[in-house]
Amino acid sequence: WGDQFVASGLYDRLAFAFSQLHYETDGFSENNAAEKDIYGGFLQFEATPATTFQLDARHSEFDLGYTFYPFDPDQIFPIVIAEDADVVRLNGRHITSPAADWVWTAAFEDRTRDAIYEPLSITVTTTDARTSVGELQRLARVGPLQLIAGAGYIDKEEKFPIEVQKIDTYDANAYIYGQWQSADSRLGITAGLAYDSFRAEYTAFTDDIDRSQLSPKFGIVWSPIEGTTLRGAGFVSVRRPFVSSQTLEPTQVSGFNQFFTGLEQFYGDPEGTISRRVVAAVDQEFSGTLFSGIEAGTRRLEVPSLQFAGADVSWREKSARAYGYKLLGATPGAEWPGGMTGTLSLSFEFENFSRTNQLPGPEGIQDVDTYRVPLSFAVFTRSGWTARVTTSYVDQSGHFTVDTGLPFFALEDDGLVTDVLLQYRLPQRRGVVSLAARNLTDQDLDLVDTDPLSPRVATGRLVTAAVSFAF
Repeated sequence: WGDQFVASGLYDRLAFAFSQLHYETDGFSENNAAEKDIYGGFLQFEATPATTFQLDARHSEFDLGYTFYPFDPDQIFPIVIAEDADVVRLNGRHITSPAADWVWTAAFEDRTRDAIYEPLSITVTTTDARTSVGELQRLARVGPLQLIAGAGYIDKEEKFPIEVQKIDTYDANAYIYGQWQSADSRLGITAGLAYDSFRAEYTAFTDDIDRSQLSPKFGIVWSPIEGTTLRGAGFVSVRRPFVSSQTLEPTQVSGFNQFFTGLEQFYGDPEGTISRRVVAAVDQEFSGTLFSGIEAGTRRLEVPSLQFAGADVSWREKSARAYGYKLLGATPGAEWPGGMTGTLSLSFEFENFSRTNQLPGPEGIQDVDTYRVPLSFAVFTRSGWTARVTTSYVDQSGHFTVDTGLPFFALEDDGLVTDVLLQYRLPQRRGVVSLAARNLTDQDLDLVDTDPLSPRVATGRLVTAAVSFAF
């Protein structure tokens, strides 16, 4: 169950907001419970018509149960991750002309995380981390060209009092992006170049991790004919530390993500990783009610590892997605009664992760293929009701290991998962009442998810009721 409260207001040149969120669940399996609390405050002040300041403060607490290496009965390791974090961020913007402005941000995070061995309630490691970041960005528009240039510096200190060890991480970065669009908006080109000087110093190792990386970026969006959009991109990026996964640098190139973060030290790209991604997509609008598309890409990661004399470990990722979407009941002559409309969609998703047994990551992946085929049907009424049913076929197979010299385990599972939603929008958009069930039939699935905080598939039944009000 959970609850969320947001209060916001505006007085003269001052805007403010205060928020609270609580969420807890027992999860889908043993040691899969999660509990989260977030409290936040936000202020925005317009000092002059050209200058604006923002202050954002947030306190968060969460407990997450997770079992590492459940496939190996000799290495299975159930833990509870308990974290408290405080983040303060000050932002500013100054408009120097109708075509140019400055944006800056300064942030500080104080985070404490315990990893507790669940069967004995013993803390196996504690991390006390303090991160400071400062960034400055210049935006300028020259005709059809927009230039985005900026620089930043990150200083992160992590102390491990149980091991009596420390990691100091520094990153200085600079970048420039040019975004051009033709007069008829049919062609858009993005080109950029970034530089990162990354260094991580470990007291537990004699070697450090050093990166001096130039990262080119290129992307294109082209509509050769009406209704057809082609997108493609190729770029290099360095995974540097972030505060709350935020940065002023553009995080996408032509709509494709270039930074992959997660739960620090456990998921997402490890810090210092160099990622090279190539991806392409086609989107087609056949009519005002029928759409489809396809996307495919690869990612090659150079993951730093001090366990092997500072040599990088190579990871590979492949992904593909296709979709079709049909709007029902909105075509003249084929309207549904009572002004109802509907949607029908079918998707195909594929992911492949390939790693080495020298560094299989926290999931213990050697190689894994995952297929998802969701079919969804939804109905909408003028009175504010929404009903949706989604049935997904999921298939996953792969090989897993904990480390070099330890056994490999072949795992495979598949099944049908049905999710349903019934939602009512209150009159005058005063709020929403909803009832939802994920994995309605309680299909038992044994899947590896690379993001335990946001699992793509519910491996057990989850029923939720939600009410939100807007005043």
